[in-house]
This record gives sequence, structure tokens and C-alpha cells, in this order.
Amino acid sequence: MPDSSPPSMPPVAEHTRTTTTSVTRVPPAPFALFVLLSLVLAAVVTSVHLLRWPGSTVFSGLDFYDFYFAGVAVRRGASPYDATLADALARQASVAVRPGSDFIYPPWFALAIAPLTVLSPRVAFAVWSVGLFVAYCATLWLLGARHRPWLAALLIGATPSVFCFFVGQINHYVLLAVALAWALRRTRPWASGALIGAAAAVKLAPFIVLLAMPRAQRGRAWAGALAALLVAAAVGLVALPGESTRWFTEVLPKTNALTADSAHFLNQGIAGFFARSLLENTWTRPWVALAPRSVATLSLLARLVFVAATCGFALFVTQRRPAHGWRAWSALVIASVLASPLAWEGTHVMIVFALMLSAGRVHRAITASVFVTYCAQRAIDLTIRSPSTAELVRTSTLVSSCATWACLLLLAAIVAPTLRRTPTHTNA
Repeated sequence: MPDSSPPSMPPVAEHTRTTTTSVTRVPPAPFALFVLLSLVLAAVVTSVHLLRWPGSTVFSGLDFYDFYFAGVAVRRGASPYDATLADALARQASVAVRPGSDFIYPPWFALAIAPLTVLSPRVAFAVWSVGLFVAYCATLWLLGARHRPWLAALLIGATPSVFCFFVGQINHYVLLAVALAWALRRTRPWASGALIGAAAAVKLAPFIVLLAMPRAQRGRAWAGALAALLVAAAVGLVALPGESTRWFTEVLPKTNALTADSAHFLNQGIAGFFARSLLENTWTRPWVALAPRSVATLSLLARLVFVAATCGFALFVTQRRPAHGWRAWSALVIASVLASPLAWEGTHVMIVFALMLSAGRVHRAITASVFVTYCAQRAIDLTIRSPSTAELVRTSTLVSSCATWACLLLLAAIVAPTLRRTPTHTNA
């Protein structure tokens, strides 16, 4: 009799399983390569930056010494906001600082920096700088530097990063807090929120990143953030009660006031763009010369609309496109920079968060364009100070806002794919 059993089928399943799992992956670069590239590029760019002002040390440690002498004032029982005292302390220590520099941070930050003032100013700056470098390397590692070591190392040599190292800004520590919050957003939402709250206790802008928290963890994240803010405020009120009130009523409103400095070409935010476009100033020819109060009102309205739109996008993503959580975080970090009243060059180091998360997800030409544009912004610093080219730079407000356009370009590349009807699937 003929065999009536069905013919045996080839092992398709096994073959399919074998082919789907044999995906070629590029192994992550070793940690040593990342550190080596980081050290070399940081040394080279810092050397170039030092040569930028030959024979002058007025910019070295400029912001750190504001922190330092505010801490010294607190240790002596004086006000951290006394600029006259800070200038006198700097002269006694033979430190070259800009006369009249104001400490504009909350009083609890002066308390936190006070223990460092047991060291001499220059030794304290060296310790602070090492901490900045370690914090920045840790941030880049958390954001995937082992998969993109060259990009991460180049970002260490980017002008906003080097500027932070050079003047001793705190932005690298703030960036590390946000990166840790990103890493812990699902497993430790309370700690993630507390880190955002700690960053907001020093600089208020990162607080809006809480809107990007996953829906299931949002309540615990908000609780952690509010707890961190309340602890910081309580410490300030108990230790420096009068100074806490002064910061809320005098210092904080002053940072939001539109002054002539807000038109400076290094203020690369919405407020800076409006000031350079609509105010008579040293750096650009305005399109229309308006009264400072009118410009301040327009700038405030534009920033509020921009922040509201970005926050709406973040809420949309967390509710409708949870697989695109990185887009919500990146958009809010960019908004926190552009909406700042004084988005100086050092503040733009926060954009590294969005650049690292979007690398490989947006077209590499976008990433390259943003990096190159920031380098161009530093080139403007060279030309604006030269008598032979300063007038050329003054003729164009658009040219003086390179970093602002770079941020908007990156933001558009992050936001646009999510608004399509069929989104691209990516992991959060």
C-alpha cells in the first residue's frame, strides 16, 4: 500500500529561529577608550581655550569664584548676596574676578559650597573642576557613551562643555542629576524625581522634565521631587532665614528682568534672540528698536507659549506614544535651555542629553549640524571682539543666534516623527 502519511515538513521554525537571532552587533567600546578620548580632547580644547585670552585669567573660574566667596561669606555669618564683600574677599585672596559679580543662586547652594571654602580658592577650583569632569564622563556613560565613544568624546570637547570647565559652572552636576533621573525613571521613580527636584533646587528650569515621567511612575516621581525641594528650602530657611526671603523676593525676580546683558551674543535662548532683534545693543543691529519693557513682555509671552507647547508634546508622548519616552525627555531638556532668561553658553551643555539620546535615532546629519553650529557660535566670539570684523557680525541678528537655531533644529528632528500617524517604534 502506498504511504498515506503526510510528507514531513522541513524544519522551517528552527531555520527561522537561527537566522533571526544571528544579528551582527557592534560590540560596545571599552571604558578605557572612552576615557582616553575624553582626556585627550578635553586637554586639547582646554589648551586652545586658554590661548583664547593670552595673558588674562579673568575668565578662568569666573563663576566658581562667585560660588566660592558666597560660601566664605556664609561661613563668616554674612550675606552670600553681598557683591561688595565678595569683591573684597577676592582681592584679599589675589583672585582675578569680574568686579560686581553677583551670586544669584539660592542660599542653600551657598551652604552646600561652604565646606569647600576650607581650601584655598585655587585648590578649591581644581577640586571642583575634577568633579565637573568626572560628573560629565559619568553622564555620557549613562547616556550610552560605550556605544558611541567618538561622539561622547567630541561632546566633551564641545564649546559649551569646555566653557563650563573653564568658568567653573555647575551645569555638569545638574546634567548628571537629569541623566541619573533618566536611568532610574522606571526602576526607582521616587529617587528619579528626587534627583530632578535636587537639580531644580539649584536651577529651576529642569523641573519641567517631570512631565516626561512614565504615567505609572509619575506620582512617586513628583513626590520625590517635591520632597527634595522642601528639604532644600527648609535647610535654607533654618540656616539662613533672611537670605532665603531675600532670594525669593529680590534675587530671583532680578534674574528674569531684561537688561542690556541679555542681548549679549552668548545668551543663546529665546530671550536673547528677542533682545538682539528688538533692542538697541552692542552686538547686533535690531530689526525694530522697541522699549525694553515691551521687549521683556514679548519675550516672556514667547517663552511661555514655547514651554506650554513643549510640555503639551511631552504629555502627548507619555500618554499616546510611550515607546517614544526619550523624545519627551529630550524636548523638555531643550525647552528648559531655550526658555531660560539668560541661556549663556554654559547652560547649553544640557543639550548634550538630547544629542546622546537622539544619536542613531535621528539622521546623523542633524547631529553633525548641531555640533558644527555650536563650533560656529564660538567662532562668532572671536569675530565680535575683533575691531575689523565686529561690524560685519553686527549686521545680522540671525547669525548671532547660531546655537538657538541648532537647538530648534534638534527639537524639530525629535518632535516631527512622533506627530506622524504611524510612529516609528523605538525603545523608551
